[in-house]
Amino acid sequence: MHRIRLQVVRTADEGGLNAHPIQPSEVTQVVAVANTVFAAAGVAFEFDETLDFKYVESTLLNRNFTLLKGLAGDEDHKPLSTVVPNYKAIIAERDAYPDRLVVFFSYRGELVFDENANQWIIDKTDLSSAGFFGPCVRMALSDQPYTLAHELGHFFQCHHTHGPKPETVAEFSERIQGFVREGGAKEQALEVFDGDRDWVTDTPPDPSKKLYKHLHVDPDGPKDPELTVVFVISEIPPIVESHTYQLKPDRQNLMSYFRRQPVGFSPQQIARIKDSIETGIRSRLVRPFGDALSGKIHPQDGKEAGAGVRAEVTPIAERRFVVSSVDGTDKLRLTAWELSEDAAQFTKLASTAAGNATHVATVNLGLGLVAVAARSPAGKLKVSLWKLNGGSFEERGSYGPDDEPLEAVFATRLSWGDFAVTCRLKGNSQKTFVFRTTVTGTIERRSQTTVDSSTPFAVAALEPVLVGNAQEEETSTPFVVAGRGEGGLSLWPFRVSRDAKQPETFALKETTDAAHTVDLCHLPFNLCVTAAVDAQGQLKVVAWDHSGDGVIKRLDSKPGGEAEHVACTALSPEWFIIAARKPGGLVKATLWRWFPKETRLEAVESKEVGKGKHPRVAILAPKLAVVAHCDAEERVRLRSLVLE
Repeated sequence: MHRIRLQVVRTADEGGLNAHPIQPSEVTQVVAVANTVFAAAGVAFEFDETLDFKYVESTLLNRNFTLLKGLAGDEDHKPLSTVVPNYKAIIAERDAYPDRLVVFFSYRGELVFDENANQWIIDKTDLSSAGFFGPCVRMALSDQPYTLAHELGHFFQCHHTHGPKPETVAEFSERIQGFVREGGAKEQALEVFDGDRDWVTDTPPDPSKKLYKHLHVDPDGPKDPELTVVFVISEIPPIVESHTYQLKPDRQNLMSYFRRQPVGFSPQQIARIKDSIETGIRSRLVRPFGDALSGKIHPQDGKEAGAGVRAEVTPIAERRFVVSSVDGTDKLRLTAWELSEDAAQFTKLASTAAGNATHVATVNLGLGLVAVAARSPAGKLKVSLWKLNGGSFEERGSYGPDDEPLEAVFATRLSWGDFAVTCRLKGNSQKTFVFRTTVTGTIERRSQTTVDSSTPFAVAALEPVLVGNAQEEETSTPFVVAGRGEGGLSLWPFRVSRDAKQPETFALKETTDAAHTVDLCHLPFNLCVTAAVDAQGQLKVVAWDHSGDGVIKRLDSKPGGEAEHVACTALSPEWFIIAARKPGGLVKATLWRWFPKETRLEAVESKEVGKGKHPRVAILAPKLAVVAHCDAEERVRLRSLVLE
């Protein structure tokens, strides 16, 4: 059971105006409703009426937006406003509780034109929200018992089940016919109402409840309506065809607008919730924070995991991971493993040959879907999608090979089904691709960007941020490519939005830190850490601030001793692990801590975990990690670590 502590913030404008009326006892009631629904996902929310409830008078926190020039404007000219200062205030409040999920209960408000007064006003709203990659949950003035649970569903990566919401039969018919006009089969035309079909496949099309009301059908009753749509095949001579559609939305699904009892999630929605907590953007809520760790590392028994001169480790669920290994004959193999709860036993779940490669990077996309970016022996990029189904892998889609020769590949998960692949090209340059995928296995190259003056070694995504101005605002995902520039370690920041075809690039951050090889990881919220080894075999660990606006600032650095190869991964906002190959071949894992108030790094404990080269490290559970390396006999070795 994943236990997640809530911090509730009840807000009002400065001076106490427009205060949300919620009381601690009422929060307890709606949290109990949420716990009933989320129990199937193994999630329990914890809330203490005394310790976890606060009242704040802040107009920025209490409102959805900030007016730029007052309420002046006629009916056709909405007053200019921005959400950016409100968003920054929310982030600052959220950052005060890094180990909790912050829930705001606020007035919020919306701009409405009052025809009687002939002017714009700010009116109350019952619209609550929780961005799919947003920093918190924001509750408005709602008395519906399931609203908090529904917004928590969004926070943990569940979409609405509906797409367009027709209010009449004519609107329904037009949507269906539009689907067919664009080349869709009329038998599958209900898919136009399946709002989450790219994310999960087990929620049926949902035209939403307003159509039921229009048809005088009880949205929460026992019956579903049928609707017949007439298609004009030819006007001269007149030929028409009709098709009858049986509506069968899941009216018990929490992520719909229906509320037929009992309310719950589909199996794949549950898997998405677990993925967000165990390996995804919400993992900080269950990871050890501050003194929850003493800093001890306890290496457990190891496991020989097949042939390999290089291997990558990618977590796909709690205690489950995929090893992508390349052997001495350039054969690429994917193997899924599960580690026992006591960290003592590795169990092989599935294994498959995946072609030929000399360098590989893998990304978990959820629901057992893994993206594999590989450099072929001919030096070309190929990206493939693999689905873990029970005891086997299935290849679902692929891209490539790309024409430009490359030397190495690195990858990171972005948002939705997007991921970035950075290629080290011959010479001092890099090419970065952004790909988009769906749960069914389709893959689309969204963009590519070529950058000179930097040799990449790692790429890591950061926390999504809200950017924009009074005319346009959107959520973007920043990511950073770490490499070796002309003067030393270089960091190149990018930012990509959901709809953008091309990532936004920023100025290269060049440093004088020597970097023969480097790895990079992201610590929530705005921290990234580089582990760079210089030509003399000395490791330096540096903490950087990156707020998503392209500006990167050094916070602290510490020496990490001798090293030849290095890998790092984040455990929580204050803890991370570095695995390093020392001279002579010893592989050591070191637990590091970041002290945010003191802005300093500290190496806490280091333990030997084997002997070999190319170490990799991954987090498998809140206090469990695995290190992989390749030994002198060209075999992949796994070693589990219990963290205390």
